[in-house]
Amino acid sequence: MLPIVEPIAQDDRHAFRYRWSGATNFSFNWHIHPELELTWIASGYGHRYVGDHVEAFHEGDLVLLGSALPHTWHSPVEEEKCASVVIQFLPEFLGQPFYALPEMMRVKRLLKRADKGIVFTGPASCEAGVQMVAMNAMSPIERLSAFLLILDRLAGSHGTRTLASPTYAGVVRDQDRQRMDRLHAFLHQHYDQAISLADAAKIAKMNVTAFARYFRQMTGQSFVAYLQQMRVGHVCRQLIESDTAITDICFANGFGTLSNFNRIFARLKGCTPREYRQQYTGEH
Repeated sequence: MLPIVEPIAQDDRHAFRYRWSGATNFSFNWHIHPELELTWIASGYGHRYVGDHVEAFHEGDLVLLGSALPHTWHSPVEEEKCASVVIQFLPEFLGQPFYALPEMMRVKRLLKRADKGIVFTGPASCEAGVQMVAMNAMSPIERLSAFLLILDRLAGSHGTRTLASPTYAGVVRDQDRQRMDRLHAFLHQHYDQAISLADAAKIAKMNVTAFARYFRQMTGQSFVAYLQQMRVGHVCRQLIESDTAITDICFANGFGTLSNFNRIFARLKGCTPREYRQQYTGEH
């Protein structure tokens, strides 16, 4: 889906924007803004979309997003409580002389790496989340100090993973925005059904060959790979949150055969669906 430009209210009294928000669910709001963003999910679950990457997220999700990188978090309507802490800041919010200080070198490198999105795991992620929540009760100068310490801690973390693919490039033309918007809406609604390349090409109003080339150019990956990634993301949530049989989950998410599903899941997640469920639920 093509992003809308989200205006971020500027505040001359603060170097960055901090907000704690809660809702019954995270609505699908595919957007971009010039600010970088550090988001901590305090509660809730669903799917996180960053550039051409989509995967399941849960409480404790911590992501750093680069400037103008399309993104959204989306949770089921029936979710009872969702909460997040979001810090948004312009790339130059500290000023170039400050970034030139030796103490800021690894933070500077971290922010540069964020252009494709970074998800953090491990102790650094948990500690950052706790500090981000605590910032809600801090004075402005305490918040700034805490934020710099968080960035420095994350810059030294080894538990990181890049989200959008190396070849991903944002869509800028209005024609591309409209076409990809239609396509993404279609996939979001029908991922659990059989979808062929021809079906998607029809939505994009292109012939199959041209569409296959176009989709790879826009997202950095093939249409089939993108659809598989989306489906596996939905599967992961269902494996964790339900005791539904794996075979039923397979067919309920658009996979035609169990063998094909198992092969794709293992390639994307590095384990079998059963092993993935056991990691989160402790079932044996």
